[in-house]
Amino acid sequence: MTRRVSYVLWVIGGLWITAMIALAPDFVALHRKTRDVERVFSDFGTALQSRQFDQAYLLCDSDFRRAMPYDKFVAVQQSLEADHGALKFAKQVGYKVDGKGDPIHWKAVIDADLGYEKKTLRFEFMFHEEDGKCRAKTDL
Repeated sequence: MTRRVSYVLWVIGGLWITAMIALAPDFVALHRKTRDVERVFSDFGTALQSRQFDQAYLLCDSDFRRAMPYDKFVAVQQSLEADHGALKFAKQVGYKVDGKGDPIHWKAVIDADLGYEKKTLRFEFMFHEEDGKCRAKTDL
């Protein structure tokens, strides 16, 4: 290698390392938020599958709970089961986690298949932080 090529490669490597050090906290935070969202989605799906609607409802944010009383939430779940059979699985098929602003405001969207005995339905679940906890902001 010529001296000039070697110098250019060292500069590019140095810039890359600097960028990685500067962005590392954001990558760590993104990983942590992604893990939180996946955990809440898993807990939500497990609660619905085991018909523990009260636990699923508590994983939803306060705006959702104000807009949909618990009794209506349960009625929707029971209606889905009446139409399609018991919920067998809740499977994540795609997700996007995003952070904007300073301090960062996190938002996540999970596309998921809810597999009932008779039919699998696709839903989109939104998540955000509320009081330091990840909460579902769903349209169910």
